[in-house]
Amino acid sequence: MSQQYSSLEMMVVSASRELKDGEVVFVGTGLPMLAAQLALYTHTPNLVIMYESGYIGCKNIHLPRLVGDIRLMYNLAMVGSMIDVLGLLQTGKVDVGFLGGAQVDMYGNINATVIGDYRNPKTRLPGSGGANDIASSANRVLIIMNHEKKKISS
Repeated sequence: MSQQYSSLEMMVVSASRELKDGEVVFVGTGLPMLAAQLALYTHTPNLVIMYESGYIGCKNIHLPRLVGDIRLMYNLAMVGSMIDVLGLLQTGKVDVGFLGGAQVDMYGNINATVIGDYRNPKTRLPGSGGANDIASSANRVLIIMNHEKKKISS
């Protein structure tokens, strides 16, 4: 019997395969969280997952909703601050920056501010959080997002 998988599920699996055992990955909200956790429990048992909230070495068993979700504290190596994790990032100790995107253009720029006119947007987004720091300072950057025409701009 053949099982059907959604394109989103296949994308998460493919993204998880980009992570290598022993890497340090700074993970953003959404699909990156799912892909990193999948990698940890399938093929990268020594993956070090860290979040902007200061959680480092997360090995949670429940899927968190946000990077500050308290469920990320289960069985983690360290609770630091945003300054601690950004310090690790800025000193070259992060192998992979793993980001999600509301919109991405052909150059890889991520829109995390508004959709539509800035002064009267259709949707106001939460902002970049640590995405700019992650994209600028990680040794390698992965971006994952649901592929819809409205999410890819020119």
